[in-house]
Amino acid sequence: MRLLSGIIKLIILLLLIILAVFNTAPVHFSYIPGESIELPLIVLLLCFFVIGTLFGMLAMFRRLLTLRNETVRLREEVRKSGRIALEQATAHDSPAPAAAGNQHKAS
Repeated sequence: MRLLSGIIKLIILLLLIILAVFNTAPVHFSYIPGESIELPLIVLLLCFFVIGTLFGMLAMFRRLLTLRNETVRLREEVRKSGRIALEQATAHDSPAPAAAGNQHKAS
């Protein structure tokens, strides 16, 4: 499985390198009306990919924090339930000391 994953990653890397090599033609990018810059197409594609990735990460950041807080809350709830179950099991397994003392006196 790791070999297959490595082969797929290598193929994707090779495709991206081929894309970069064939898209080096300069293009004009107008970022402000009346202002433009000339850059290779692959540089612009890379810049917009990075910007899109950053926006995607920022959009998911709030959800990540919410899920992290919920995980902490649920872990604490599990610990509390475990302590309660352990206390109840311990209380049911051992007889009360007063009841054990009364049985010995009656015999």
